[in-house]
Parts: sequence; structure tokens; C-alpha cells
Amino acid sequence: MNRMSKALVLLLVSTSITGCAGYSSFVNSFAPAKQPSEVQIAAYQPKDGKSPFCEELPKPLPPAVTEVYMVMPEEGGKIGTVDVIFKDGKNAVLHGDYSAMSLAGEEQKAFVGNQAQMRELFGSAVDALPKPPIAATLYFLLGKDELTAESKAEAENIYRSFVERQAPEILIVGHTDTVGPAKRNQTLSVKRAEKVRKSLIKLGVPAANIQISGKGERELLVKTPDNTKEPKNRRVDINVR
Repeated sequence: MNRMSKALVLLLVSTSITGCAGYSSFVNSFAPAKQPSEVQIAAYQPKDGKSPFCEELPKPLPPAVTEVYMVMPEEGGKIGTVDVIFKDGKNAVLHGDYSAMSLAGEEQKAFVGNQAQMRELFGSAVDALPKPPIAATLYFLLGKDELTAESKAEAENIYRSFVERQAPEILIVGHTDTVGPAKRNQTLSVKRAEKVRKSLIKLGVPAANIQISGKGERELLVKTPDNTKEPKNRRVDINVR
């Protein structure tokens, strides 16, 4: 009986924070020989001296969240990782989009957030970050400054993404394969870069934000002997900062 009584006290002490039960039933049923002063739980306060009254104790407040870490999504399908190092030297690795952790005193809670939470928690910080550089490549027909059919289909979306980004600096570099004289290829590479530049200006990109250059056949994407047709070398590389 004493063992049961002791267990019940522990249970009530534990549950008195979140709820309450009849004080008289505890004393009369399990420990009738004990006086209320010996076993009384703090949550129980007689109201009128006649009937027991249960007044819930104030719930202890959890420690306030002081830090939150979250992995931002990256462009290009890359998966981000954040290594959180604590004061005691231990660490926790957050891997994948929106993987997160909150710290409240000594308590740590890992969770997976979402875009809305990221905006709510870090919106102003995210807006202040410089946008990462992006790159694109377009390919041209042999000996011409005309895009291939595949690149024509991609070009409009690529160009519009640059316009929406309001890029302050766009670098366009033209290239050729090794077919024909090197001097002619140098001129052709510049023409290809200029063709892309005009398309961007037509869509609204300020001309002052665009720089072009031509490398001719000097920087081959695929190394080939002289006078070799290679579609991947007939290209324009576009870098946006």
C-alpha cells in the first residue's frame, strides 16, 4: 500500500502541472493515516474549508527560442548542407532544402521547414543577399552566327530569365570550332557574341550592362585537331553576375 501511495504521489506531482484531480480521494483511498500536511500536493488549495478545490499551478514556460538554422535551396539542383557547431564543441549537420534546427537554451529541435517559414524567419536577410552567378551556353550552326534549332528553343527562356533578374553585368564570350582559318574564326566568335547581345538589348537589358568578347578557336570545349567539326565548340558562353 505504501508503494502504491508513493507511486500515486509521483504521478500526481507530474500531472498537477497540466491538470488536477480530487484531493480527498487521494488521501482517503490510499493514505488515510497521513495528514494532509504531510502529503499535500501544491496544486491543491481548499477554497472554503468544506470541499477540496484544485487550482492549477502556473505552467513553467519553455525557454525562448534564441537561434534558428535553416538550409536554403540552391539553384541548379544542388543540395545544401549546414554544419551547426555548438559552444561545447559538438555539432549537428543539416542536409537538404529547408532542413532546420531551433535552439532554446540547452534544448535543440530538428525539423524540416518550408518556403513560407523561410520567408517569415529570414525574409529580410534573404532579400539582402546578392544573387548567385548563373551561366548558360548556346550553340551555333557551322560557320554561321545563327543558333541551332535546339538553342533557338532555349534562348528565349534564357534571355527572359536575365531580364527578370535585372542583372547588373552580363558577360558574353563567343567561340568556334577549328574548321577554317584562325583569323576568320576569331571574327566569327565575336559575331556570335554580338548576336546574343543584340537579342538581350531588344528584350530590355541595358547595353551598358553587357560585355562581349570572342575567343575564336583558342578555348575549345572539346579538344580536337585542326579543321575538325565539333558542334560543342561552336558556342557562346553567357555568365550573369
